[in-house]
Amino acid sequence: ITNSTTYQNTSANQQLFVRVTNDISNCFRISTLDLLVSTTSANDATLELCDDDGLEDGFREFILNTADNQILQGIANPSLSIVYYETIDDALSESNPITTYINTIPETQGQDIIYARVEDNLNQCFGINQVILFVNPLPDIEEFDEAFLCEGESTIISANLESGNPDDFEYLWAPGGQTTESIEITESGVYQVAVTNTLTNCSKSKSINVAISGPATIINPVEINDNSTNNTVTINVTGSGDYEYAIATNGSNILTYQDSPIFTNVPAGNHTVFVRDKNGCTPITTQEIFVIGFPKFFTPNEDSFHDTWNIIGISPESPNGAIIYIFDRYGKLLKELNPSLNGWDGTYLGEKMPSSEYWFRYIDSISNREEVGHFSLIR
Repeated sequence: ITNSTTYQNTSANQQLFVRVTNDISNCFRISTLDLLVSTTSANDATLELCDDDGLEDGFREFILNTADNQILQGIANPSLSIVYYETIDDALSESNPITTYINTIPETQGQDIIYARVEDNLNQCFGINQVILFVNPLPDIEEFDEAFLCEGESTIISANLESGNPDDFEYLWAPGGQTTESIEITESGVYQVAVTNTLTNCSKSKSINVAISGPATIINPVEINDNSTNNTVTINVTGSGDYEYAIATNGSNILTYQDSPIFTNVPAGNHTVFVRDKNGCTPITTQEIFVIGFPKFFTPNEDSFHDTWNIIGISPESPNGAIIYIFDRYGKLLKELNPSLNGWDGTYLGEKMPSSEYWFRYIDSISNREEVGHFSLIR
């Protein structure tokens, strides 16, 4: 054999002859070299687990003997045993055998390798193979979610896969059995979807609690505490939604919604209250309200500013049953005033009344309301 570095055997358990010669004396001796093919030459293996231990941190404990079948695949020798080691040195020296192993490199950052020593029952021949450990992530979805269904309508709920190609996943909804990523529903309740990665077979489930929502109904009458230094309005409602509230004062179209149904420091006047569903269910509920106030003064000097005195914020339904009596400081009746008219111009029998304090009495027979107070006439 001319190539003394490598040799390919031509038969199983082949015997070669070796001649050793002394270069000085030319004496030689012949020995034999038996080439034995070890039947412990096995297969490398891969163990893959889904990250479904409840932590989803990329680490799992592997039961190593589950790789036995891969390592021995195609090998007919029944007398082989497999022992696992963390390092190649441990496998060579048969030190520190292990039966389980927790990977040290999390899922997407790489893979761990341990070593399987395969040997016969006489411990004469052995082979060492690699076992690659890999933890596959679960589908990237939240486990719990909420959705809202407007009364009498339908809505779309989805598995909401946050990463990955949706075509690489299978979906199964319950109830219903639909197999698409999103479904249309018309009823409230708890829906579940199982999402499975078709490449890794890892699966994760999601629960979606679907609640009914809808427009509000205002409980009449709206609570109004007016004719005070701090007028308040409280809007009580019924409905299945989560609501927020706003007031547009005196025809303004500027709306600032708030969570509380109670409004303070509301000016006197004709206003509109708004109640809208935070979940977007329509329509927005509105209602006109009237916050009554009595001006503290007026200046009848014909400059078109505060030239008359009258009640503010009276309901259009009230003038038919409402009247205002105006008195001077001595109790003399100066004017009977219909609130729907222009107000008192500061005269009595055509004569201008002097600057002074004047008193009023307001009676509304429809709402059974009566107010008394005073105001200043300033010239």
